[in-house]
Amino acid sequence: MIAQKFKLLHQLDNKLLHSAASYCKIACFLINAFGKRLNADVGIYEQIVDHMISKRNYDNTLVTEVETQKVKSIKITF
Repeated sequence: MIAQKFKLLHQLDNKLLHSAASYCKIACFLINAFGKRLNADVGIYEQIVDHMISKRNYDNTLVTEVETQKVKSIKITF
């Protein structure tokens, strides 16, 4: 949704990757400040909350994968 509204994020060049987090924060701020609120989930709040509660005790497999493959130790230069 964010990339559809902001072309810069949709066509992000490799030279801008180091600033991608900042661009996303700015885009999210603009959407929150000036965008329309979504009302699609109005009738199913309880189902959403129940689903989130059921998922909170799941293991984070991404953390395990990062630690085992030592992804943190990979250095990327810009």
